[in-house]
Amino acid sequence: MNATTLSPDLHPLLTEYVLRLLNKKQVTTVNSFLNIESCDLAKIANLPPVAITTIKNHLEQSFWDSIYKGVSSNSRRRPAIATGITALDELLRGGLRLGHIYELCGESCAGKTQLCLTLAANVAFAHSNRPVYFFDTRSAFSAIRIQQILERKHKDLSEQRLAQTLDNIKVEHVFNPELLVQAVEQLVKTKRAEDDPAPALLIIDSLPSLWYLYHNAESIGVPFGLLEKLICALRQFGTQHSVAVLLVNITVQARDGAAMQNERRINSYGRYSAMGHYWESATGTRLCLMAKEEANDIGDRMVQVWKSSHLRTGAEAVIRITDEGVV
Repeated sequence: MNATTLSPDLHPLLTEYVLRLLNKKQVTTVNSFLNIESCDLAKIANLPPVAITTIKNHLEQSFWDSIYKGVSSNSRRRPAIATGITALDELLRGGLRLGHIYELCGESCAGKTQLCLTLAANVAFAHSNRPVYFFDTRSAFSAIRIQQILERKHKDLSEQRLAQTLDNIKVEHVFNPELLVQAVEQLVKTKRAEDDPAPALLIIDSLPSLWYLYHNAESIGVPFGLLEKLICALRQFGTQHSVAVLLVNITVQARDGAAMQNERRINSYGRYSAMGHYWESATGTRLCLMAKEEANDIGDRMVQVWKSSHLRTGAEAVIRITDEGVV
């Protein structure tokens, strides 16, 4: 981890006043700041939780290499998790980074779930001794579709290997935000033996279907607090267990400059991600999935890097939805 001393030069919100409050609680380095829960830091520094999250995201991006050198010797030796989709792996520079949180955004029917199912099938098949966790919030997971993807991609697939791969995908159906947070926190607390292989990938499909339950909530603190707990737990799980995390979100069409007025990040296609302003900086890499306007084949999709701490913003790749899944 990074032992750099906290200073006003690291972020504008780290004022002399805030640093004095942090110093009283022995929070003096980047390492100590990132290792304390955001809700606790907010109380110590007398800042709103969203400000703490903004600072943490900035520090993680600024000190990425030194932070993740300390995750574990095992994770340093392990390469990124290949998705099994050539164009996507090239876009991601080899695959999904361990300990990194990815967000997959797109409008309804863009193919987000098909991509998630393909990733689950490919990763579970390639890493037969390392599980893939799939949290399904919309009853969209389909074991039949997973089987179809595997059988059509691997013509000589045996029944034993098929059963092994299906068993390697751990599915949990979660239908409210509280249960999702509890499920991720339980993963964080789970102790693995030294010879117990680390999980490869965690997929949550999807977040808005849960948080929209609170669209009429009297207090904004309810959904905000749960989001804060969720992202803290996901970061802890990803880094401690060296797991790549993929979250599914939807995009909203920006109209009449409303998103600009709210300082929302709008992509080159005039859309912004759902889940509110707080969520803008919650994930490390945001990808946007959309249909190619000029494509004759309705299965063609464009994946664009919306924002990332290590990928070039605006970079794109073309993928296709087929009977074999996404290729």
